[in-house]
Amino acid sequence: MLMQHNPEEGLPRKAVVQIGQALVAVVLLLSLAAVEAADFRVAPGETRSLTLAEAELNLVNFELGDKSVVQLPAGMTQWVVKAEQARIGYGVVILGAGAAGAKGGDGLSHREASHCGPGLAGASGQPGKNGQAGVDVHWSFGVQAFGTLKVDLHGGDGGAGGDGGDGQNVPDFPDCVAPGGDAGAGGHAGAGGKGGAFRFHYSLASGVDDLTNSIAVRLSGGEGGQGGKPGLAGVGTAGRQGEAGQWLASGGEGRAGASGKNGLTGSNGSLDIRRLPLANEMLEAAPEAVASSSSAAPEEDLRVRIQELERLTQKLDARIRLLELDRK
Repeated sequence: MLMQHNPEEGLPRKAVVQIGQALVAVVLLLSLAAVEAADFRVAPGETRSLTLAEAELNLVNFELGDKSVVQLPAGMTQWVVKAEQARIGYGVVILGAGAAGAKGGDGLSHREASHCGPGLAGASGQPGKNGQAGVDVHWSFGVQAFGTLKVDLHGGDGGAGGDGGDGQNVPDFPDCVAPGGDAGAGGHAGAGGKGGAFRFHYSLASGVDDLTNSIAVRLSGGEGGQGGKPGLAGVGTAGRQGEAGQWLASGGEGRAGASGKNGLTGSNGSLDIRRLPLANEMLEAAPEAVASSSSAAPEEDLRVRIQELERLTQKLDARIRLLELDRK
């Protein structure tokens, strides 16, 4: 049965929907093709500051030349890169550390009083700002060449608390008894930011040496800030004889202020570096795995796996010790 259509009524609803779906599919395919065909290259010795639009990249080629530097921008929480072919030169640096927190403002101090009366209290110091977290970097590469890489994703230090303001001094006005102003408290310090995570999953092209010992990573949390110091208490009027010969007691000092609390140290980031086998390696290993599984006992297979895990743990322990020495 043929569907009748009046040209003045426009296209039938079903046809419009089908055309719309086809257009959307074409646009998606074109955009995906553009992303997958994109390359990312930083020339040797060049420093490149990324934009927030480059937070996630799906690439064919990823190349960082010798002594190149990639600076991750403020506001970027993670940098995710997938590349079919990656080439990393020697002395390459990735900078994604969190920014340090700002120091809190100092409290207001008061000048000496101009008339009889209790001294004004100093204002408390403002709290320091928290340090920012380091960027999380997630890489998935097919490595064609690899030199040396340094990745710095440590958390920013917390800002110091502001110092408290001084209390007001009260001079010896005639027949005046008045205490000095209270000292302002120190501001609490900001906490250190969390260290970023570095997850690097890779496969190695034929002839490329294992790269585990070619990577130095700093993922430590930021140090907490120092609490602000309290201000000085104001001095009141002194004990003395008044105008009529009477004894005037001392006004006394104002109350002392409390010190600000130190900020907490940020937590360390996580590290996940692992090599993924190539497809041909998996195919080559499959017959051997079948043969070994048929001949070797389950206990022997378990023992081999445990030894492999122990060797990997030793490598990671050595890397952690190097990072701790670098931090000191």
